[in-house]
This record gives sequence, structure tokens and C-alpha cells, in this order.
Amino acid sequence: MNRPFLAIYFVAEVLTIIVLSNSFGFGRTLLLFFGASILGMFLAVLEFRHCVLALRRRPKDLNILGNIGLTAVGGFLLALPGILTTIFGLLLIFAPTRALIRMLLAQQLSDKIARFGVRSAVRADVYRRQAANNSFNPRAAAEIIPEEEIARWAENLAPEDFENPDEQNRKND
Repeated sequence: MNRPFLAIYFVAEVLTIIVLSNSFGFGRTLLLFFGASILGMFLAVLEFRHCVLALRRRPKDLNILGNIGLTAVGGFLLALPGILTTIFGLLLIFAPTRALIRMLLAQQLSDKIARFGVRSAVRADVYRRQAANNSFNPRAAAEIIPEEEIARWAENLAPEDFENPDEQNRKND
């Protein structure tokens, strides 16, 4: 996680606590925070259990896997200190808002995958053209070895030709 995000998160949480404390009082704000966190964790456990049971009935339903992941993230956010994280965690635990968030995330992921596919196809085409033109390094001239030279080299081939040069020096010493 990058530092600017943490700084913004910290400032937003402090400002939220100050605004709520001024509106409801510090004691009520703490009671609201802890009550929402405890209630949210309880609801997260229930919802997580509900999702796992649904997954056992329909093991190939990808929406249920998404629900499990988002519920787990919601539970994690509820465990973090802060009123904003508690609110975001509760939004991920309640089924209607979780379904909306899952659809938005799925659309974003689908768009990213499509863009990645297009970029990959373009890069593969560039690579294919370079391979076809033998132009990976335009400064290096391609050396073509005649077939007869390769045949002469293969006729005189010995297993010692493939040994490590250090080992050959040791044998000669």
C-alpha cells in the first residue's frame, strides 16, 4: 500500500471521528463505532456461512465465490479501526450492496482483461514480424552459415568438444 493513500485514509478517519463527535458526542461516537463493528462482524460470520453453504449446493456458481471474497474483505475492513472502514465493510457484507459492488468490479476486471488481450495481441504481432524479418537487433548483421560448413563440423564432432574448457585444461595438465 502506498503512503499517500495511508495518509489520506488516516486524515479521513480522523475527520470523520471529529465530525461525529461534534454531532453526537464522543461517547456516542465510540458506542456507534464499536456497536457497528461488533454487529458487522457477527453479520459477516453469518453471511460467510450462508455463502459457503450456497457454494456446497452450487459449486460452479462464480457469483458465490465473488460473494465469499467480498464478504471476507468486508470482515477484514470491519476489523480495522475506523468508522469509514466499518461503513465500507458493512457495505460489502449486506447482500444488495455486495451484489452491486461485485457487478462493478466484474465490469472493471472484464475491461482490464480486454485491454490486456488487445495489448498482448499487438505485442505478439510485433514479435512475429520481427521474427519473420530476423530483425530483433537491427544493428547486428545476420550471419548465415552454409550447410556444407555445418556438415563438415558435424562429421568431425567428438564428445570432448562439449566438455567444460576448465576440465580440458585439467586433463592436459
